[in-house]
Amino acid sequence: MYLVNVSNAKRNKMDLKFLDKLDIYSKTTVVSIIVLMPFWYTSIYLFNKQFFNDSELYLRIVLSFCFSITWYFINVIFLSIDQAILKREILLERIFKISSFLSVLILSLLITIQYKRTNSLEFFLFKDYAYLTTFYFLSISVDKIFSKRK
Repeated sequence: MYLVNVSNAKRNKMDLKFLDKLDIYSKTTVVSIIVLMPFWYTSIYLFNKQFFNDSELYLRIVLSFCFSITWYFINVIFLSIDQAILKREILLERIFKISSFLSVLILSLLITIQYKRTNSLEFFLFKDYAYLTTFYFLSISVDKIFSKRK
């Protein structure tokens, strides 16, 4: 019995060596999504406790995963658009790193700001994605205006 449990533990142990084989884009994406998932899981709890209590664990994890993927890649897309509009020479590797940092920073700030104001997950999601889009449009606009002054 003991030998079976030890062998099962070895098989079920999560091995992170696969990250060494990935390129920098994939590593950054995987780590960012893993870091973002608890933020989204917490958001589901904070902004829709009834759904959190009534739903299965797997559903909450899948939703957190989906929100993390969309949030991260929207950041990557907006940073890529910003780079293209301003004709900057920023490496794609750097865009992925910056977007992973901004993803966590913006999401954690929005959770903190919206915690007392919002009691609906749908409204929280709408506001989060609206803030994110507005932030990048304003950022691109300001960059474009100030780049013409130089």
